[in-house]
Amino acid sequence: MKFGEDERPIGIQIFGDSVESMRKAAIIAESRQPDFIDLNFGCPVKKVVVRGGGAALLNDLPKMAAMTEAVVKAVMIPVTAKTRLGWDDASRNIMEIAEGCRMQGSLPSASMAVRGLSSMGARPTGH
Repeated sequence: MKFGEDERPIGIQIFGDSVESMRKAAIIAESRQPDFIDLNFGCPVKKVVVRGGGAALLNDLPKMAAMTEAVVKAVMIPVTAKTRLGWDDASRNIMEIAEGCRMQGSLPSASMAVRGLSSMGARPTGH
């Protein structure tokens, strides 16, 4: 992976289903010298979710927080996270998600991007 200085800021997004795989992925990503690493806790794609990654982590907040903490401790660059409002419309728990990551000493509140849909909710039309 190569990119020029004129392309900065550059972030590398990672996702996974285990704390250790996320920690290792972050170390590898950092070696490419991005400006930040972004944790994907919002991907609704079936092949990602059935393996326990992406939006599936919305159903396991302690694991999400542990992943966040492990990645932040493993790298020296900023870490951000992308997530959703919740798993579905009945469990919109974004404040709990954000607080869980922040309480791990991991993410300042300004570094979490939230997609305004639930994982399994309807997609906007016409986009």
